[in-house]
Amino acid sequence: MKEKINKLLKLDETPKYSFPNLILIFLSISVIGWIWEVIYRLIRKGVFANRGFLFGPWIPIYGIGALLVILISKKLRKQPFAFTLVAAIICASLEYTISLILEHAFHMKYWDYGRYFMNLNGRICLESVLGFTIAGFLFGYFLIPFLNKLFNKIKTKLKTIICIILAILYIIDFSHSLVHPNTGKGISWQVNK
Repeated sequence: MKEKINKLLKLDETPKYSFPNLILIFLSISVIGWIWEVIYRLIRKGVFANRGFLFGPWIPIYGIGALLVILISKKLRKQPFAFTLVAAIICASLEYTISLILEHAFHMKYWDYGRYFMNLNGRICLESVLGFTIAGFLFGYFLIPFLNKLFNKIKTKLKTIICIILAILYIIDFSHSLVHPNTGKGISWQVNK
């Protein structure tokens, strides 16, 4: 049984990530996060909302989480339980911290788990932590290594051009959003200063 788990999770492999691959992984997971948030909102409320404080189809908290998962996977990849536990702690801490930063920077809330079971100041809750724990495990052992292998197949020159174009678009969106964040119904709500 242990051998099957080791083979499935490829515990004997430690993927190496080039800088362009890290950029593409960050942006890919940010887009996947945006898609998840939009679909979740569509299913729960029946309306489309361009989720996140950026205007483009990306939510950077997911990309940041992915990069942190890559960092911890280097040391804990061969210990799935420890990896998953650390991923849960990192994701919960990241979600709580980003919530604080967004609220203080923009005086807006982009999520509130105040009505959810076992929440901490409405910034994180048991349901979101469990969701990010499962995602951290699946991304860390399957999706991110898959994306890395996929991006390794792109010729270096083309990959560099793609990274530069996407990074410029992301930086423009991020810079604009620092001054004029994405707000509105279904996206954020004003917080009393």
